[in-house]
Amino acid sequence: MKHLLIILVVTGAATALVLNNRSSQIEVTTTFNSRGERDKEHDPASSGKKIWHFGPEELLGYGIPDHRLWLTQIRDLIEDKTYRHHNLAHANANIESMSTAFNHWLSKGSAPEAVVFYFKTLTEAPAERFAPFINKPIPDLIRLWNADISRMKKLASLAEKHDIKLIWVALPIDLAVEDSRFQDVVRTYNLDPSAYERDRPTRMLTSTCERNKYRVINTEPYFQKARKQHGTMFQDDQESAWTEVGHALVGELITKVLDGLPAEDL
Repeated sequence: MKHLLIILVVTGAATALVLNNRSSQIEVTTTFNSRGERDKEHDPASSGKKIWHFGPEELLGYGIPDHRLWLTQIRDLIEDKTYRHHNLAHANANIESMSTAFNHWLSKGSAPEAVVFYFKTLTEAPAERFAPFINKPIPDLIRLWNADISRMKKLASLAEKHDIKLIWVALPIDLAVEDSRFQDVVRTYNLDPSAYERDRPTRMLTSTCERNKYRVINTEPYFQKARKQHGTMFQDDQESAWTEVGHALVGELITKVLDGLPAEDL
């Protein structure tokens, strides 16, 4: 049985995280700022060339050392070093909370050159996690999705008003990538696997963006490809947390897009 000990001191100090798996022990040092973001202390509203990154807990990199984080990959790989990249991700972030945060920082100071929104479709309760994958209309999900589409349109209008480049990134959840986890839930809840389309959530997001001519990156095919090459893409102790391979993949993919290179080369 795994034991997880987290000792957290904010305001730029180090976080000691120890994973104890019977005879083995792994110690990882990470850094969070005073706002709970996986980044050094910074002011997103300060002047200068900058790119804001908003997203869910995957971007916090639980169990991943600072030098292996997706954002570190971007800072190291991107050709244009004049941009400052701000990690504004938070646990349980969704389009509504990201929209609120985006408006907040815009009201505080100068606008960024670009903003990247990382998004996944996921309900909370274990049995309900399959709802977004069902291949037939579900009224409650349609209502929630339509509300998100409305928020996306408002964000796009706001970005256009401030001449900000807007990029959407569709993130898969573990059930869409890891075959074993999908089959475990099918058995646990006695579900019919033929009733589910595992790429449906990211497909809905990408098709919505394409219809509205938004720039969108669907990371799910890249996760699927990397899983076949490297094994699991999600940590065992936390289903939504990526492995170091996952962080490297996202970092390189976003770097290519920001540098204007074709993502298909990855």
